[in-house]
Amino acid sequence: MSTLETENFSSPEALDQPPIVLTNSPEGREIIDRIQHSPDPIEDSQPVWDLRQSPRDEAKNSLQKRFFLSTAQLKLGEPAAVVKSHDAAHPINVPTRLVVDAQSFMSWAGRGPGVNKTISTDEGYKTLPSLDVMRLYATKNTTPPPIKEMDMFIQPNGKVFFSSGKDGAHRTGAAILSGRQNIDAYSLRVWPVPEDIL
Repeated sequence: MSTLETENFSSPEALDQPPIVLTNSPEGREIIDRIQHSPDPIEDSQPVWDLRQSPRDEAKNSLQKRFFLSTAQLKLGEPAAVVKSHDAAHPINVPTRLVVDAQSFMSWAGRGPGVNKTISTDEGYKTLPSLDVMRLYATKNTTPPPIKEMDMFIQPNGKVFFSSGKDGAHRTGAAILSGRQNIDAYSLRVWPVPEDIL
């Protein structure tokens, strides 16, 4: 990236933070274009299904077969940049096929056995396993709210891949479960990967 459209660079403390690139800047548009035209990181192993009506065990088995890669070890130090949507009404569209990780998940079927999530439903608060939370989210007829922040990894081979970030694991899983082509995010933390992984 060359000249960056940045925010909060007026104070010395801000220099320790990664530069912020807005999606309507030339650099931001270049990154968005790269995302939209990136080949699948794993050929033929990232199917997009609609499993909303599938029996629970069938949905679980299908999700467990989808490629999953823990990206925690790839995030060393600060990200190289943060790409932010220039307008909350126009979040960044991340292709579901490029998402390989959901933070806190062991596979696309969710967290480990016995690790549940408490959510608000029409019947009040419920504590459910990850898979059931994703199934509940996936059956809603509304577009899920954008994820606050996702992680984007850029490899030397040009391929990019994503992690759901801190607050979007179950929404990401629900998007995969329901066959959504894209996941919306307000910002992306960009991490260069020193060598090709996928």
